[in-house]
Amino acid sequence: MRNGVSVLAILLWAALPAMAQELTERHYTKLVVPSKKTFRILIDSVQLDTLVMEDNSKLRFDLPETILLAENVFVGRNCLWDASGAPGNNAEKSSVEVSKDGTGGGDGTNGNSITSIVFLHSLGNLTIRTRGGKGGSGKNGAAGVSDRGPTPTTTDQKRGGDGGPGGNGGQGGNITFYYATAGFQVAFNDTRQNSVAFDFAGGTGGRGGQGGLGGDIGKTAMPKYEYPQKAQRGASGPSGKDGNNGALFLERLK
Repeated sequence: MRNGVSVLAILLWAALPAMAQELTERHYTKLVVPSKKTFRILIDSVQLDTLVMEDNSKLRFDLPETILLAENVFVGRNCLWDASGAPGNNAEKSSVEVSKDGTGGGDGTNGNSITSIVFLHSLGNLTIRTRGGKGGSGKNGAAGVSDRGPTPTTTDQKRGGDGGPGGNGGQGGNITFYYATAGFQVAFNDTRQNSVAFDFAGGTGGRGGQGGLGGDIGKTAMPKYEYPQKAQRGASGPSGKDGNNGALFLERLK
């Protein structure tokens, strides 16, 4: 029985980090994000009496708008608040059907918005990212039909399929950053000590697919069976539109 209890205790202890990676309460006395770990904020507002972010740690903001109030903040090196949008899916591969147009790429999702009020006791470097997701790539068009067999076939000769359009980039999320410090100056859009960088750009549009090659036309007689002409190639798909940038509001509190 004792061994069973020990095994159960080990299993529960091992599960704790995974459980702690999702924040669903509105208030935490102290939150420590270990190095190289990610904690996800699944609520629209959260208050932290103390926030400690160890080197290379990350907070992920999953909702469209989140308010973060942190009274005592200690940030290590290369830390990230990530509210960026997801990239669109690349178009699925076109079927083997000749002259088929390529399918379009998926749109990137919008970046989420963050409003934060923080008192920084120490700061390595922090990036706050609300960038829109990149649009997915369109698929290439399929090739056209070619003449085959001893007699040229003209009825099935087709131009290549058009390339699929690229997906649109997502909109960048907004960043509102109110801050105070324990007597030091913050450098913005830098990566040195005591720095905060902002990335609220819209996502880039996805690449359009290339047009499919035209089929071979006009087979000659034996023995070479050459094809002196090509049917028209399909048109390239248009690239997706870039998403609009988000907005930044920055204010130091006295």
